[in-house]
Amino acid sequence: MHPQYGSKWLLKQALGSRLPQAIAQRTDKVGFSAPTKKWMNELWPQWKHHVVILGPWVNLKQLDSEANQLLHTEWRCLFLLRLVSLGAWIKQLQGSKPQPYNFA
Repeated sequence: MHPQYGSKWLLKQALGSRLPQAIAQRTDKVGFSAPTKKWMNELWPQWKHHVVILGPWVNLKQLDSEANQLLHTEWRCLFLLRLVSLGAWIKQLQGSKPQPYNFA
């Protein structure tokens, strides 16, 4: 990240003359927002087993009891999605089989 030119500076430098200036200098770009709340409300029952591996760091019993409340807002759903992603990532690194859902 360049302090004056921002996070895309290195990418623009690397692409050099391959990237048309009309694209590189655009200022009307907008980010993509995923429907995290919708996804998590639909998929949490199928995905929550991924957080079991986080038991040493996350109070799973409390998470389970508060999950319905967490699913009411976008940023809390993003928190749950991050937990699911972290758990799935750790499982992938460890090569472990999915653990059964048991928050008790």
